Amino acid sequence: MDDLLVCADEKRLLWEVAADVGEFLRRELALRLKASVTAVMPTSEGVPWLGMRVFAGTIRLQRDGRTRFAAKLRDSKRAWQVDADEAHARASAASLCGHLKHASCMALRRSIMDRLF
Repeated sequence: MDDLLVCADEKRLLWEVAADVGEFLRRELALRLKASVTAVMPTSEGVPWLGMRVFAGTIRLQRDGRTRFAAKLRDSKRAWQVDADEAHARASAASLCGHLKHASCMALRRSIMDRLF
């Protein structure tokens, strides 16, 4: 696991935590925080997390996540048509949908699955 999310009421405290975590990673593990994705932001904007955007009360799939999800399902269907291994294709699709169960996107999952299978 290499993702970390910290929530607090004060921006100053979050920057202090980011500095402390960065120092720990450098000192103890010879790692560093990736500056391009280390951010302190209000939760009202949503927090990008594992291909989703997390808001207070809901989780949405990000646009690029929707595109990747649909492409992976299309690839799964093509592999099934070539290999005639429907069970594997369905298992792959179920795995992808399982990841998305955390997001508020039931209509998207149904729409894509209906078109593909």
